[in-house]
Amino acid sequence: MLRIFFNFLRLKSSSKSLIEHAAGFEGKTVSHFILTSALEQAEKTVQMHETMALKAKNSKIFFEALAAPVRFNRKLAAAFEEHDQRVVSKYLKIWLESCLSIQCPPLLSADLRLAMLLRDKGLGKCC
Repeated sequence: MLRIFFNFLRLKSSSKSLIEHAAGFEGKTVSHFILTSALEQAEKTVQMHETMALKAKNSKIFFEALAAPVRFNRKLAAAFEEHDQRVVSKYLKIWLESCLSIQCPPLLSADLRLAMLLRDKGLGKCC
């Protein structure tokens, strides 16, 4: 169990008095009051950052945007094409060469685009 020692907090005497006074109102020790207050604030902070509340209109717009097909602009499409030429082609060559050797590696599942390319070319498994 973690113990918090009030004596190690650096506070102005007025802040210390206020905390002691508030803890007394709730019938808690100062340590328990500080811990419960910190936990309540932590829960609020986490909830505020992890949740998103939208009104019906905005919710509809948000989910329609998620469901809409993705359209890449020219620069992004060119970047994907360059990636395919540089990276995917390199991995495809290495993968196919290793298939001809004695050791056959598993499909590089970490690269989904590569896996899809291999599947489309009928090369889902080499062995």
